[in-house]
Formats: sequence, structure tokens, C-alpha cells
Amino acid sequence: MKCSIRSITPMFSTHRMVKEYATKYYFNALEKNKLLLQNNAQSVVELNKWKSKIYANWDKIIIKDIEMKNDHEAWLGKPIEVNVKVNLAELSPDDVVVQAYYGSVDVHTNELIDTQYTNLNLIRKDDDFYLYNGTYICETTGKQGFTIRVLPNHPLMIRSSDLYLCKWPN
Repeated sequence: MKCSIRSITPMFSTHRMVKEYATKYYFNALEKNKLLLQNNAQSVVELNKWKSKIYANWDKIIIKDIEMKNDHEAWLGKPIEVNVKVNLAELSPDDVVVQAYYGSVDVHTNELIDTQYTNLNLIRKDDDFYLYNGTYICETTGKQGFTIRVLPNHPLMIRSSDLYLCKWPN
């Protein structure tokens, strides 16, 4: 018992938690705040214009032609290649991040659990659709699955989730 407490205590120390919060959240927020307040807060005006553009176009985003290049087989430890086409309406690829969202499939609900994500790379534009590609590694056994999601992305945002927007395929 003493050995267990001794080995697990460093993971739950207040010092570690404060350090983690400071480096993950507070320092990042402070840097973003400094950037926003430069030049008479001109960046705030630009960020608000960008947010208005995002809100006006978000429901117009279309995700289609999701492909898994591995013949629908995933082998433990092997890369899985994914392609997808995304119509961004009046948005540009710089306004968003396109991700493969993957994990184990719950046998009862058929939903993804223990999920992870990887950002996909913009390959080219075909007509009104942008082609994205990327790979992820199958890290667990059992039934696996993936989907695609699109999140807003701006250098002055702390997290992509700050606008509470996430586009999933229909």
C-alpha cells in the first residue's frame, strides 16, 4: 500500500496541477491577450470580423467522399490513410482545421469511445471542394472506427473549441 501511494502521489500533487494549468492555459491566454491588445486592439476587431464570417458560413460546410485507403481493414500498429472532400462555402482552408476523429467502437451504442484525432493536410482544390488527406495509427484491438470533423481555426483563438462549433458529416 505504501509503495502504491508513493508511486502515484506525484501524479496528483498540487504543484504538478498548478504547473500544468499555468503552462497549458494561463500562459497561452496571457500571450493571446497581449496580441489582441496590440495596435489599439485592432486584432480584436479583426477577430470579431472573422468570427462573424465563421458563424455566417458554418452551416454551409459540406463534408463528403470520406475514404479509407486500407480496404476497410485496420491492423494494429499500421497507418490508416484517410481522404475527404470538404466544401467550405465562403471560408478558406486557413479558417478551419479538418481532422480524422477515431477510436474504438462501442459494441452496444456503435459510437466512438476512447477517441483521438489527427489533423488532415490540404492536398488541393477540385472545383468547389478541398481534398484533405492524412494518416493515423490503429493503436488498440477490437472494432475501430473513424469520422471526420471540421473545427474553426484562428491564430488568436486559444482553442478550436472556443466558438462551440464542430461540423460532422451528415
